[in-house]
Amino acid sequence: MNTTCFTGLYDYQESLLQAFLDQEALMLYSRDEHVRLLHAWRHRRGFLAGSRDASLSVWDDTVNSLQQQKFYVLVRPFGGLSIPVDSGVLNLTLILPEEPSLDHAFEELANWIVHALSDYGKVKIGEVVGSYCPGRFDLSLDGIKIAGIAQRRAKGVVAVSAFINLFPSDYSRIKLVETIYLAEKKLLISPPAWMPEINIQSVSDLLTITEDQRWANPHHFISLLNAFHPLNESDIPMSVMIANHLMEATHRLKIQRNLKEWNPLY
Repeated sequence: MNTTCFTGLYDYQESLLQAFLDQEALMLYSRDEHVRLLHAWRHRRGFLAGSRDASLSVWDDTVNSLQQQKFYVLVRPFGGLSIPVDSGVLNLTLILPEEPSLDHAFEELANWIVHALSDYGKVKIGEVVGSYCPGRFDLSLDGIKIAGIAQRRAKGVVAVSAFINLFPSDYSRIKLVETIYLAEKKLLISPPAWMPEINIQSVSDLLTITEDQRWANPHHFISLLNAFHPLNESDIPMSVMIANHLMEATHRLKIQRNLKEWNPLY
């Protein structure tokens, strides 16, 4: 594995949109400077929907309900379905200034996480049936999903993103997603094939599963990543990396999807 530059852990207290604008700018920086980056971030209370979720007939009511519960709602510019994010969810994006195959890019981040968690048992890679945002590169411990991985590709650069549930929140993440799908199913004779059948026992977090209180600190996870594959601390602040690319990043995301469509709060 080549040298990876760690941009630091950033807490987005307000705008969830800013996390993805920053990430898009980091992709452009990575491409131009040909440097591998690891972007780590959290958001205090957000809901990242997949584009298919945003097409549901209950979507407008869902957004209103989530906003009333103080969630920042965003349709993410990655593949996959809905995931809640909060202070107990660590988001990691490995940015590669190259264009590896789809599976190779997924495998690089997935295997890194698997090795970082090796002291806690065998973490398996593969879809966890009944989970929210199910996919081939789900990560599970004792059969319970703790993380999922998505990918965004552009010419000359790839971003592979994982969410890792570190510790529980003040609400049930999986029940929140289940409520949305149940509301949609009440309106349909036949739900779409992509909609998962939620099993509320299928997703949890590392603290609950392992009973290790160190998961309350996201830096514990980053230290385990660093132990397996040393991270280089950047001499250039993330804000500087982003500054010269933020305008282009915003333009790229506007082209991909109308901002009002994928960010209800914009």
